[in-house]
Amino acid sequence: SEASGLGNMTGDVNLSPVFLSCIGRLKSASVTLHASGLFRSTTLTLRVTTPRTTPEDNRWYVEGRLTDSNVQVAWGATGGVTSQGLREVFVDYGNFQAVSTLFLVTFSSEVDVEGAGAITVFPPPGYLLPCEDFRPFAMPRGAVVEAVVSCASMRQGVHISFANATLQAGAEYAFSVSGGTAAANTANVAADAFTVQILDSSGFMVESNYEVPALPLVGFGGVEQPHLLWYDTPVAESTVFVTVGIRIPLVAPPGLSMIRVRMPEGLRHGVATTSKANRADGVTLAWRPTEIVSDQPGIFSS
Repeated sequence: SEASGLGNMTGDVNLSPVFLSCIGRLKSASVTLHASGLFRSTTLTLRVTTPRTTPEDNRWYVEGRLTDSNVQVAWGATGGVTSQGLREVFVDYGNFQAVSTLFLVTFSSEVDVEGAGAITVFPPPGYLLPCEDFRPFAMPRGAVVEAVVSCASMRQGVHISFANATLQAGAEYAFSVSGGTAAANTANVAADAFTVQILDSSGFMVESNYEVPALPLVGFGGVEQPHLLWYDTPVAESTVFVTVGIRIPLVAPPGLSMIRVRMPEGLRHGVATTSKANRADGVTLAWRPTEIVSDQPGIFSS
């Protein structure tokens, strides 16, 4: 931990103890008192960096030592704070190797973040999450003033900030960005995970999860991100015809058993038959195979 703040740095010695300096090193902090010493109970504020998870030995130790001889004159121990983990968080995406895809992040916090704050997402090694095609599906809203939500790139991940709004405990939020997957899952299982953090208006972390598991990456002919078209213009409680396009530029292994299309909440499919015949209440499958041109040995071509 790094100590960077002090409480009661100045004041009348006759009223309360005075702290002169603080030196932080790794997980300890040494605080120097005025020559008058610690003559009454007081409160000391230290700014520390919390661990990713609550340690097995979560005790905090405090000891008093004389400045001149470094002799211990008092000590004590108390239980430390429990790290607040972000439990309800999921990252969904097309889990193919080296593919451009949408990353959908859904989460639910256990604490309120009022006024302003941010959500940061850091992917595993080899992934990249820029702010392209940022879509705030369900984000914190303001009661009176319209909320401001923006996205900024941050190393491999993204920093989603909100202002004039309150992130409410228990409410489900979701947003998506376009990004790219890695060429393969990293061999370090512990590192093969997303990190999602919730920050308050001061940039302090209020909740986090460093172990949102990444999906196993599959190699399938260099499949690209599907595209979606529909006809006619969709309106509430109407019927539309949807076309899902998938491009596989390389030779894919055999064994494809199904293509599953999952729709957002509130939509219902209108498929009433599984017949191969083209029908308005069924599914029409169309494809255009790619012919691979090869030169036979011993044949010259221009």
